[in-house]
Amino acid sequence: MKNNEVGKILRERRISLKLTMKEVAQMCYVSESTVSRWETGEIDNIKRGSIYLLSQALHLPIETILGIKTRERIIDSEVILKRQEINKLIEKIDDLKELNKISKFINDFIINDS
Repeated sequence: MKNNEVGKILRERRISLKLTMKEVAQMCYVSESTVSRWETGEIDNIKRGSIYLLSQALHLPIETILGIKTRERIIDSEVILKRQEINKLIEKIDDLKELNKISKFINDFIINDS
């Protein structure tokens, strides 16, 4: 994959997750302009630590960010957004033990259902 193809994937994924460049930059401990340069393909050698953080922020396999085609399934952004919404609701529960059981159940359900 070419750099601009990877950049396009990064940009589309960021937008589908309703994240701003600033938010991704904060999650990856880089500047907003660095995120912009990743998305345009201007930076072709993303630092290892940033690759990992970007993978976590955008819920993408590291191979995708490296431009390597992979068979790993990419979770749909709508599922990720719903999971985040559910987790926010769960955070309001007082009993931590119950919270962990509910969270595990919902995450397992979403993963197995998608």
